[in-house]
Amino acid sequence: MKFNFCITRNILAISAGLLFTQILTAQNHWESIVVESDEWKYLPAVSEPDPVWNQPEFNDSIWETGVGGFGYGDGDDNTITDAVNSIYLRKKITIYDTSLIEQLFLDIDYDDAFVFYLNGIEAARSSNISDTPPLYNSVVSSGHEAQLYQGSVPERHILDNSVLAPGENTVAVHILNTGLSSSDMSARVFLNAEIIGTDTVYQPTPSWFREPVNFDESNLPLILINTLGNGIPDEPKITALMKVINNPDVINNIYDTIFEYNGYIGIEVRGNSSRILYEKKSYTLETRDSLGENLNVSLLGMPEENDWVLHGPYSDKSLMRNVIAYHLGNLQGNWAPRTRFCELFINEEYRGVYVLIEKIKIDKNRVNIATLLPEDNSGDELTGGYILRVDRSRPGAW
Repeated sequence: MKFNFCITRNILAISAGLLFTQILTAQNHWESIVVESDEWKYLPAVSEPDPVWNQPEFNDSIWETGVGGFGYGDGDDNTITDAVNSIYLRKKITIYDTSLIEQLFLDIDYDDAFVFYLNGIEAARSSNISDTPPLYNSVVSSGHEAQLYQGSVPERHILDNSVLAPGENTVAVHILNTGLSSSDMSARVFLNAEIIGTDTVYQPTPSWFREPVNFDESNLPLILINTLGNGIPDEPKITALMKVINNPDVINNIYDTIFEYNGYIGIEVRGNSSRILYEKKSYTLETRDSLGENLNVSLLGMPEENDWVLHGPYSDKSLMRNVIAYHLGNLQGNWAPRTRFCELFINEEYRGVYVLIEKIKIDKNRVNIATLLPEDNSGDELTGGYILRVDRSRPGAW
């Protein structure tokens, strides 16, 4: 009973904290200052543009006019362009009262890289472009796939709202492609703001928009994942960085500098119907060294291994059903996956309470049975233990 009480206490404490935060911010609301379907001036570049193209005073009258998003190849573009190295975007926005803007977010869906400017000042960029400023044909270090057309959400960047001025402001975006042979390119730009008060000032937020959870500490362990500018696919695993903050005697804070784990992982989306239907995704991950090889480590007090599951309980609003079932299995003296509650952040965006679970596999610290070799096909060689999986089948699942 102590086990159940501790879990319930943690979850109730978090829920109470979130409710208190919601009450405090009840007088604020979120609106979109810019949405992708706004009208933009745009330039599909085949050469270097005027160096002041992103400045407020630049005359963009000879640029084309179109409705966002821009690009080709994914079926998600309102304005279809030819295959180019870069697309440059500009638009004017009116800020009625800067004092009413509490927070300012850039939510951008892009393929393959971007640099974003406010009033001529660089305000955000993807991690896969290093040139400052990038040229129209600068090299993108890695590709990045758009997310909205796949049912996921854009990449979020927190902006400094002090750059905004009352009245007219200039938004400029440079979208870069991996090359002319690339099969697709996307630019879908949203500028979302937390507005003080209840009056409507700009536009409603898009249906996928989620307000940020404004907290940075918890009595649960924190897992911080940086996907290095890439979306997390169904498969294969992409390389990412992971930090685990687990201080058992103090409150864990995202700004802590002492980590239980700070290194590379491979990560992909997990599940069948859940990966399609649920907003809260689950993930399979493996801890890796700097060369990409499997690295056995202990996470949250569980025995060393390299294969793990980050389970996002979405349909289970108690968050505890699987945890309790596995715990009861272990109490019977048989092995069942060990679990730990944690809070997950991906690319600095809070994703909720998750359960870190040992992935079921043959291992001395997991299912401790002999591994059968191809030549073990008769007599005592076939005795020992087996793992039997009963699941819905899909192509390539076995």
